[in-house]
Amino acid sequence: MASTIYSREFQRVSAYALMILFFIEFITGIGASPSTSGLVNKLTFGLLNRIISTEIHVAIAIPLTYFFILHMFIGLRNILLSKGINNQFLYKIIFPIISNVLFGIAVYLLLSFF
Repeated sequence: MASTIYSREFQRVSAYALMILFFIEFITGIGASPSTSGLVNKLTFGLLNRIISTEIHVAIAIPLTYFFILHMFIGLRNILLSKGINNQFLYKIIFPIISNVLFGIAVYLLLSFF
């Protein structure tokens, strides 16, 4: 089978990327908070202070959003396939359009907020 975003290998890689980015976002979010930044600073031996945590937290928001949307549509396709819906037009045209629109909206909101 050709390597696509629906292949098992790609699903696994995207799931690991999402998990790693989420973990980093979680830790840096705690490190960016005024009340818990000291704890993260101590646990990371001074590597993540409040300023660096905030910068990393903001910087990985867009890649995290990308992998979340990608992972969501891969899962949605798997659910629909298990229900017997095998519409290639849906998977090759409609899903990419909707996911790109959602990603564009998310990036716009992230850039407007930060």
